[in-house]
Amino acid sequence: MMKATRTISALVLVMASFGCDRDEIDHPPAESDGGEETEAPVGELEANYPSLAATAYCEALFACDLALCESDVDYATVDECIAAEQALLAEAQTSAQAAGLTFDEACVQSVLATYAEVGCIGFNASERGDYGLSFWHWQCPAYHGSIAVGEGPCLEIVGTNYAQCGAQQKCQDETCISMPVCECGEGSTCLEFEPGTTCLPDLTLGEPCTSDVGASSCSPATYCGWDPDAEISACVPRLELGAACSWYDECQSGECVDDVCVPAYPLLCSPQAAPRHWR
Repeated sequence: MMKATRTISALVLVMASFGCDRDEIDHPPAESDGGEETEAPVGELEANYPSLAATAYCEALFACDLALCESDVDYATVDECIAAEQALLAEAQTSAQAAGLTFDEACVQSVLATYAEVGCIGFNASERGDYGLSFWHWQCPAYHGSIAVGEGPCLEIVGTNYAQCGAQQKCQDETCISMPVCECGEGSTCLEFEPGTTCLPDLTLGEPCTSDVGASSCSPATYCGWDPDAEISACVPRLELGAACSWYDECQSGECVDDVCVPAYPLLCSPQAAPRHWR
């Protein structure tokens, strides 16, 4: 799994570039080399992809407190969730295969692993440790085309949110762009700066930090705050649920509401985290 990339402005901004009104797009047919067309064999992972993804997502989702999902989860049972998600993802898969897109096994394996690992973490807390942008970029396309970075026009495949761009890319303004990738080693955090990313060593409890960089590179269990004993800005422990707070980063949950640390809205509650968002 990719390591953490720390940038998050808004949940919608991360995934919005995948979406557009698919019904209004005129998509050209896949090009042929003029020879006889043969259907490529489907591997075991690809054949079971809709079922595996739906099961991994729904089981992880139903392990969370769905009351925190507000009105974003309509499923009454995990079985209902699996059936609905699998059916929608299968529709997207059929369209992608018909368009000649390539199945990305590494991407899918990463998606399945992250569903199991991410648990009920909230959006703000996902900026920490091994998640960050990687949580949303594990949403790499399971199917991709071959258009290179910086080239286009790239169009979405009718009936899906898959596009004609190459692996680990997305289509934005009809141009293929690469998704930020950061693979930092253990004990370091990936920070995103323009125009790229960099790895910084995690700061541990009590180490001096600064709000511009130190807040991002403090270890996940700490944040950059004021240490009254040392009278410096340092990595200090995050606060438990119910503790008084002044901003979200102080809280273990990543949520500070009415000056109190409260449980966070789980990322998995978002429709954009569900397999069906590719449909």
